[in-house]
Amino acid sequence: MDNLNTNVVQLQVAHALTEGLAVATQAIVVTDGKGKIIWTNPAFFKLTGYTQKIVLGQTMRFLRSGYQDQAFYEQLWETVLAGQTWRGELINRRVDGILYSEEMTITPVKAEDQTITHFVAMKQDISERAANQRALRESEEQFREMFETINSAVVVFRISEDGQDFICTDINHVAERVENISRKQAIGSSMVNVFPLIKELGIMKLCFQVFHTGERVSFPTVFFKNQRATGWSEGVIYKLSTGKIVFLYDEVSQRVLNENALWQEKERAQVTLASIGDAVLTTDVDGNVTYLNPVAERVTGWRNEEAQGLRIENVFDIFHERSGEPMAQPVWQCLMEDRVVELSNHAVLRHRDGRQLFYIDDSAAPIRNRDGQVIGAVLVFHDVSEKRELLRRLSHQAQHDALTDLPNRQLFKERVNEAISYTCSEQENIAILFIDLDGFKLVNDTLGHAAGDSLLHEVGKRF
Repeated sequence: MDNLNTNVVQLQVAHALTEGLAVATQAIVVTDGKGKIIWTNPAFFKLTGYTQKIVLGQTMRFLRSGYQDQAFYEQLWETVLAGQTWRGELINRRVDGILYSEEMTITPVKAEDQTITHFVAMKQDISERAANQRALRESEEQFREMFETINSAVVVFRISEDGQDFICTDINHVAERVENISRKQAIGSSMVNVFPLIKELGIMKLCFQVFHTGERVSFPTVFFKNQRATGWSEGVIYKLSTGKIVFLYDEVSQRVLNENALWQEKERAQVTLASIGDAVLTTDVDGNVTYLNPVAERVTGWRNEEAQGLRIENVFDIFHERSGEPMAQPVWQCLMEDRVVELSNHAVLRHRDGRQLFYIDDSAAPIRNRDGQVIGAVLVFHDVSEKRELLRRLSHQAQHDALTDLPNRQLFKERVNEAISYTCSEQENIAILFIDLDGFKLVNDTLGHAAGDSLLHEVGKRF
């Protein structure tokens, strides 16, 4: 036994000298040439929970966790039996059954005749390191998956050695498509190669600004055109903790085209609304004014900028021409009933100054979005004051004598019929008075018809 202890000490010293490892921190297992355990140090018990008493005389197979397959161990023993040192990582099991990761080195010890007499195994717990590596791999895999599946283009750059340029270190599939450049072409090339117009667009300056300040910046929608690609893009530039610069941007050519088309359509609509003779007023679904065309501005007295956001009642002040009472707003009726609504023929619009009045005709219709939902209303109205006055005069002329302006026979018959109907229903009497103008023929014959007309006119005034 004394000889055995002496050999063990010699092996410990030899192994510590060759590997430079501290016995106190690493578990050590010594076996004979057949792999039977003949000695372990205290660190082995701390690592595995096995005492010397339990493992002495056992082979290294006793310490297998079963996590690695047979081929793994065959390769291990093939290496050490060939007289070579084996190093590797594996999963082992503690005495309580808990698995842990370890790094192990097995060194064969040879006699003078080169036969293997012992094996020395150095074991170190690397569970924490392995867990960190797994977490790092998972994080990298997750980042890579996000990097490649994100809908935006992403290009990563590092500062060049001379600090005057940026070198591409990564690019995702979207950026490859947008810039029409392959990953192989992009990585390792300068920023100007990836984005040929970046200096002319002034974005290169933003990159150096982000690199030096670390503050994220956005770059507006810019048009790019080079030998590889043409379009519009916008996005942000920010700096990673590693010092790298990231371009995160979207190719927005279709959106820009749609916005231009929408702008042109809006311009045409505004030119049309500004040039038509009718007044046009629009509201949102809550009845707040959103637009007045120039004719509506003139009739209501409100400028478009002033009226926006006001309630419809404040801008479109209407009342009944006979009763003088406020009239129901057609916009509200249109929104509530979801249909086109026309105003009655007796609507009068009061100007903002309170003095000017306009007889109007109008109609209100719902405004819908592409999904058919009502998002507001449009009110179209026009001044019919002259038309109303003309109709009033025509109606008056049809029912009154042109010379005396007294009601004529037609109106007389209507009024008599109305009076008779009223007296019959109310059980009352009606009196009719006939008045004759004596000597009228003499005036006509002696003074002429002009004098007769003048007489009739004066009598009409007195009546």
